Amino acid sequence: MLRQKIECKNGRRVTLEIDENADYRVEAKNSLGSLIGRMEFSEDSESGSLKLVWAYLDILNSTWRRQGIGRQMLKEVKSLSGRCVFAETNDGIKREDGSHLTGDAPSFVAQMRVEGIIEPDNSNGYDSC
Repeated sequence: MLRQKIECKNGRRVTLEIDENADYRVEAKNSLGSLIGRMEFSEDSESGSLKLVWAYLDILNSTWRRQGIGRQMLKEVKSLSGRCVFAETNDGIKREDGSHLTGDAPSFVAQMRVEGIIEPDNSNGYDSC
């Protein structure tokens, strides 16, 4: 388990706990150790890339969203794993693995694609990573 402390846009401190043994699950906790949220990934067996299958940052409340936590979680996973990260297209379909985009996720994923943190939408597969 790797731990990294980060500072949010509003100055609050967060600890990221990264579990490399569980397809890179990342948990964000506040300074008291309470869980803020989590991102979970699964490995795509064909490309070796990591698929974002579950993400939320509002377990305690919504004030933790839009603070740069999700962006940093993705960056850390990419850096540690050396793999590309992708997410399904926002088509409203819940996949077998449970992945689908709800709430702020469609706009978050779109922004992460613009920034190059999540791979561009590739309906023909993710073997270009």
